[in-house]
Amino acid sequence: MNFSMEGFKVKKRSQVIFTQELAQEVLSLERFEGDRDAKEHWVNYLAQQMKEGTFLWELVTIIACVYKKKTYRLNCQHVSCAIREHMPKNFKSSTKVNYIVVEANSDYDLRKLYSIIDNNKPRTFYDKLIARLYGTKELKQISKSEIKRIGSGYANYLSGGMKATFELDIICDNMINENQTECMRIHDLMVSKPYDKSTAFLWKTQPIAIMFMTLEHHSKMFEDFWSGVLNHDTLKMDDPRKTLAKLLNQDIGIQRKLVAPERPRVFVFKSCMYAFIKWTNGEKIRSISQFSSVNRIGDIEGLFIKPKGK
Repeated sequence: MNFSMEGFKVKKRSQVIFTQELAQEVLSLERFEGDRDAKEHWVNYLAQQMKEGTFLWELVTIIACVYKKKTYRLNCQHVSCAIREHMPKNFKSSTKVNYIVVEANSDYDLRKLYSIIDNNKPRTFYDKLIARLYGTKELKQISKSEIKRIGSGYANYLSGGMKATFELDIICDNMINENQTECMRIHDLMVSKPYDKSTAFLWKTQPIAIMFMTLEHHSKMFEDFWSGVLNHDTLKMDDPRKTLAKLLNQDIGIQRKLVAPERPRVFVFKSCMYAFIKWTNGEKIRSISQFSSVNRIGDIEGLFIKPKGK
């Protein structure tokens, strides 16, 4: 297991045999709100490795963290569940494992340490994002699934519509600090209408990325434009907001016919900007086929930032 203890006080470091008693002890530790749920298929896989004698115990390090007089479990829930649920009462690991207890000075440090630990079941970008942001006082109204979608959109916004390459620290720090207000405005708009098949199209990465861009450059127009896209049923057929909603509701196959030679995700990113430009200029979009023209616009981001209209 590779991670740095820099910045954390190590309270205890020992080597122990993994037993049923230790598995129960680990599972009994405090669990913070951002922790992921155990996956049954991974628990079963680890148990099978243990039964076959192929499990690599030398790779296991149990890590717990003390914060405000409570000790939190940071890893090994899948290993512990495999032992508790599938192994005999007298089970013992073939070798000793490391057991480290550290101390955190803040909730932020606790979440950060959790997100950088790489254990037997690697944590995805979304696992880490939820661990760092879910349940924080800054974003306490936002659910796990909403944090996943808004965070993905924010990363796409930072990367200009390309695959996100930004550090997780930058994304999380910005979402709870300088862009916290924008995150909450997007959240409040989106939850103004129940999530179902009629609204799912707008909870995607690229539309949310352009929502952040709208708030950056045209904050006063944010609600008018995006609430129109969300509630498009009440608009005229040639309203750019309604036509954009229709495009976003199309399956990827139809989008691909419009997209060449652009990649679908970049095409959707640009199409959201295109619809905003047309709307601010008081122009119409009568058909989704008109979005194919985004491939011929040179500086579409420049036009988005400084439209001729409103």
